[in-house]
Amino acid sequence: MMLQGHNDSNDPFGKERQKIAADLYEQIKNRDKKYEIEAVAKHSGLSLDDVSRIHDHIFVRMHLLHEGSQVSTFDADYYMAHSWRRLRDGKNIQKHDITMLKHELAEEKIMGKSLEIQYEKAHNEATKMYNYQKELLAYLKDHDV
Repeated sequence: MMLQGHNDSNDPFGKERQKIAADLYEQIKNRDKKYEIEAVAKHSGLSLDDVSRIHDHIFVRMHLLHEGSQVSTFDADYYMAHSWRRLRDGKNIQKHDITMLKHELAEEKIMGKSLEIQYEKAHNEATKMYNYQKELLAYLKDHDV
């Protein structure tokens, strides 16, 4: 599976990126969770507890999405999957990868395991502290994932 080089030019509708993201999320979910958490913690400098909370928030827990109209896990995200992969592998880690973890941890602290708190509200609050999207877009101006 090709992990690099997909962008708006060669994947204008994001279909290939979405397929890759879904495959990467499944791989992450099916790997040994303890290994995933230990590797990301080691390469990110975050605690095992924080990375475990982030992992569950991104890959396991159900959330109140779409302004309260749907309860489900998060959709797979191509760029977040690559950030997680780099952090797990400890190779070519980018500033936005660490920001992604901090953003997701901030969301998790707001939402916790509650299905009462809408994702969009938590996301907006977390973005005020850790703007993963802004850093990612700046990175993508000069790089493919």
